[in-house]
Amino acid sequence: MKKKILTGLSLIFMFIFAVTGSVFAFSDLPEGTDKNIIMELKRNGVVSGMDENNFAPNGKLTYAEGIALIVKGLDLNLAHMTFIKQPLASDYFTNISDDSWYDDYFVKAYLNGVDLDKDVNPNKKMTKEQFSHALFQAMDAKGDYSFIEMFLTISDAEKINPEYMGSIQKILLSEVASLDQTSKFHPAQLVKRIDASVMIYKAIKFVDSHSEEESPIDVPAPIPDEEVTFKVEKVNEEVNKVTLSWGEKPNAGYSIEITSVDFVNNEAVIHYQLHYPVEGMMYAMVITEPKAETYISNSLTPSIQQEK
Repeated sequence: MKKKILTGLSLIFMFIFAVTGSVFAFSDLPEGTDKNIIMELKRNGVVSGMDENNFAPNGKLTYAEGIALIVKGLDLNLAHMTFIKQPLASDYFTNISDDSWYDDYFVKAYLNGVDLDKDVNPNKKMTKEQFSHALFQAMDAKGDYSFIEMFLTISDAEKINPEYMGSIQKILLSEVASLDQTSKFHPAQLVKRIDASVMIYKAIKFVDSHSEEESPIDVPAPIPDEEVTFKVEKVNEEVNKVTLSWGEKPNAGYSIEITSVDFVNNEAVIHYQLHYPVEGMMYAMVITEPKAETYISNSLTPSIQQEK
């Protein structure tokens, strides 16, 4: 993605961009936990203020600002994807130009499974349920989580878009968001900058806490090859995700790597290599299922081929 030069009003209204370590705290934030969270996010380059001294905590997020916050906070990227050509915002959206400050964020969110309408208006204000739905989909793209079989009672559940209910339930169960004292979620309420930032902070902590921890063990002898299989999942109207799986293995030393994708007529030939534990190395003692993913146009038929 090409870098954008931001001038004038773009700099004033842009919510998310990398900062360069100002030592000054925002003067319009109340003292307490939320202020500490905002300042930590600022130090990490996730959020910035309207200027050096003002964060505007009660300001309402636009879609552009909300999606940018989610992508930056959870580090959504395209590094694990393979494309025939550079993906552009105009490939997927009708109202987002390829030279806007936020086009890269929309592309990264969309291709990581965040549900965004083709005609999404980047300047429209985002509601709490819309932000929560997009945030959980981004969290889901970062890992696999197990949630208790529990459906929380929400007093204003009838006001929640049914398409968002699953995400909102999980956002609440993960304690990234919470209900008020009367058990209401207020789904149609426009999300504030400070509330969205606190949710992002909690989402980052949740994702980090569920990252796989490794404990060293001796490497067992290699096991024979098993069949590598693949499955195809629809990401959106233009893109399919192809996941290769090597079956269950006794430790994290086994892995599968996609080395290249060849496009022949209407077929995408996915080449892969299998990697075994290295003698003398230490790996996590946990049953794993080595997988590798790539993304292709849904107009192509995938096939796989092992490289030795």
